[in-house]
Amino acid sequence: GAVRLELDLRQVHDLDAVGLGFLAAAQTHSRQQGAELLFQPVSAPLATVLRLTGLGTGPGEGTR
Repeated sequence: GAVRLELDLRQVHDLDAVGLGFLAAAQTHSRQQGAELLFQPVSAPLATVLRLTGLGTGPGEGTR
């Protein structure tokens, strides 16, 4: 079956370049493994960052 990974980011309000790089690498790796990566729940400031960088897709900030 499908694998679903969830990262609780509700207390994260900003990220530096290293943090963004980690999330991008995690997204890439999960896709290669056929897994779904969800960033949820997400703080409002981080939701904006995820959408602007293309790492999030909206509610639940999931990636496939």
